[in-house]
Amino acid sequence: MISPKNIKIGQRIDKLAQKLKSAPLQKAKRPSISQKKQNAIPKTLQEKVMASPYATILASPLRLCGYQRRMFPSKMLLRFGLMRNPKKDEILPVSEVTNTKPNGPNDHKHYVRLRRPILDDLSQKGSKAIFLGKTEFQKDTMNIVRRESVNNVQKKYNTLLLSSSQYKQLIRLENDLWKPLSSNDIDEHYHCILISSSDENVPFYQSHRIENRQGVIPCYNISRLWKDSIEKDIAYGLVQLPINVELAVALYRCRELF
Repeated sequence: MISPKNIKIGQRIDKLAQKLKSAPLQKAKRPSISQKKQNAIPKTLQEKVMASPYATILASPLRLCGYQRRMFPSKMLLRFGLMRNPKKDEILPVSEVTNTKPNGPNDHKHYVRLRRPILDDLSQKGSKAIFLGKTEFQKDTMNIVRRESVNNVQKKYNTLLLSSSQYKQLIRLENDLWKPLSSNDIDEHYHCILISSSDENVPFYQSHRIENRQGVIPCYNISRLWKDSIEKDIAYGLVQLPINVELAVALYRCRELF
C-alpha cells in the first residue's frame, strides 16, 4: 500500500513536470559585462576571469589541430576556410585570422596550431593531409597570415589610443623593469607592456616586470609590427581592464608568428 507521504511527493513531481512542460524554453545567455564595467577595475571573481586574456583563450571552444591531431582551445589555433579560384579551377585555403569564433561543433573549417614552425613546415611540405587532399598552402600563405594578424592588432591598438584610461605611460628602471610615470598609477595592474623602440635589435616579444609586482608580464615591441605614426622610445602599460582583453589576446596570437 502506498503511504500518504509518497502520494504527496508524487503529486509534487507531477505539478513540477507540468510547469516544466508549459514553461517556454529560454536560450542560455553568456555572462557579459556592461560597457560601464568594461572600463572598471575587475573586483569579483567573474569580472577578473573575464578580464584575463589567458582565461579568455583557455575558455574558447576546443577544436582539432589538423597538424598535431590534438584538441586545443580555438583561440590557440588558426582557422582556414576553402575558396574556389574560378580562373584556375582550383580550391585555395583562406586564412580567417580575425574570425576565431567557430561556427559550431560540426563546422567544416580547418584548424592548425598557431605556431610559426608548424605553419612554416606546412607551407614548405604541403598540407593535403589537413585539407583532405582538396588543396594545399600557397607560397604566400604565411605572408598573408602575418599581414592579417598585424592589421588586426593595429586596428585594436588605434581604438586603444582614443581612451587614455586604458593605458598608462611607463618609464624604464632597468633593462626589463618598469614603473608608472605618474605616482597616481602605482596601484595599477597590467595585461602587458607596449613599447616602441628605435633599436632594431629589440625583439617583438619579451618578458618584463613592473616595480613592486610579482612575476613577469609580456612586453611587446609594436615598432616591429608597423613603423608609421608611432612615437619612438615610449612605453605604455595596458591596464588590466575587460575592454583591453581583445588587444591582449590579439598580441598573444601575433607573437606566435615571430
